[in-house]
Amino acid sequence: MDGFSALLLAGGESSRFGSPKIDARLADGRWPFGELVARLRAAGERCALAGSEARAGAAARALALPRLDDARAESGPLAGLVAGLAAAAADDPLLLLPCDMPDWPVEARAAFARRLVPGVDAVLLQLDGRPNPVCALYRKTALAPLAAALAAGQLRIRAALGPLRVDYFDPAAAAVRGCEPGRFRSFNTPEELAALA
Repeated sequence: MDGFSALLLAGGESSRFGSPKIDARLADGRWPFGELVARLRAAGERCALAGSEARAGAAARALALPRLDDARAESGPLAGLVAGLAAAAADDPLLLLPCDMPDWPVEARAAFARRLVPGVDAVLLQLDGRPNPVCALYRKTALAPLAAALAAGQLRIRAALGPLRVDYFDPAAAAVRGCEPGRFRSFNTPEELAALA
């Protein structure tokens, strides 16, 4: 599988939310994940979904999304990122997004890309002083060190970033129109989802 530019992570057990966040619906019936995919596609992104058949199959079929199995089953977001980088085109930076960031601003790709200068392997969102490695733009050059970390038993992307040259996009500091910090909020509870609506 190749030709995609954005990889969405299906997520894990979502214990705090109580059900898979990728399937979450708002009170009015809207599907935040489906709306996110629609916005990405309207902006020209070629989307794929990372996750097992059990966790991501229904959403992938409903939205006609290519689905990638994680590079190692039940091994967290790093396994999804490694699978995505392995399958993505060599010359097209891969946009990685979680399924629970429904208001992601499509304008942010260009803002991230401006920081992905030669020599930088990845640009991560930094929100409230905290880097978010599942909201990021990765070059193919990140694949080998991340795959090595996964093979060594590492499951967390943040812990695997050591060999990479990383920069950060802080929406509060950058003040890019359309990329206000609130657009990058994710949800972990039904109440947080309702607040984002």
